[in-house]
Amino acid sequence: MVYERALLGDLTSVLKDWNGGTGVVAAKDSIHIIRQVGRALAFMHDLDVVHRDIKPANILVLSIEGTRMEVQVADLGLGARCATDESRHVQESYWSVDNERVIPGAGTLDFMAPESLEMNVSRSGLFLQIAEDEEIESDEETETPAFDAGGFLLYPKKLDAWSLGILWLLLLDGLNPMRKQCNDENDHTEVQDLIVACGSDSASFYTQYSEQYADKDEGTGILTLIWELLQPGPEERATVAHVMYKEEMV
Repeated sequence: MVYERALLGDLTSVLKDWNGGTGVVAAKDSIHIIRQVGRALAFMHDLDVVHRDIKPANILVLSIEGTRMEVQVADLGLGARCATDESRHVQESYWSVDNERVIPGAGTLDFMAPESLEMNVSRSGLFLQIAEDEEIESDEETETPAFDAGGFLLYPKKLDAWSLGILWLLLLDGLNPMRKQCNDENDHTEVQDLIVACGSDSASFYTQYSEQYADKDEGTGILTLIWELLQPGPEERATVAHVMYKEEMV
């Protein structure tokens, strides 16, 4: 198997030195990046595959011309295939412990959708991969409205939509929006609680989001698209393909 070589590394590495070290990407340039990532995700979703770990470290930078980056999506290590039944269900059985099914929230904490953290598990403990590629454990069990009685996600492709929205805000601001909201950005439990809270209080989340990022739009209209990707409820959240067809993305 032959892969295209990305000599510039991943997006995390590039952003460290971007724009004077702030990591802030101009709105129009962010559209170019998100368009490429979004189209790759839409292609995967058409094949009933979900990525589940969209983040800068999993986006390779092929070239940079001026302030425009050419990128590719990489690392489907946490990818999963959806059932063919309306492409809505995916069984969360990526890990198995002693042949007993465990239903984990797969992904990197900072980019995980609220419904990923609101699930019951068949064993005590929910393991979440965080940004530093460590693991944390939570014994808390909550109701899982995004899951059916059989332990299947109802809207698996919407996980990637949320991650894409978080990535977009990170590009515009240089900081992960979830870490930015926390009193202690190194407190992973606080980050986890904040993400879960987003799913239960959409009005408060939208108010904070709209106020903090109002100046990042630069007349492009993209904040409306980002909010469509970051609807706390997966049923209301836009699909990646839906956003890619918007006028602002063409």
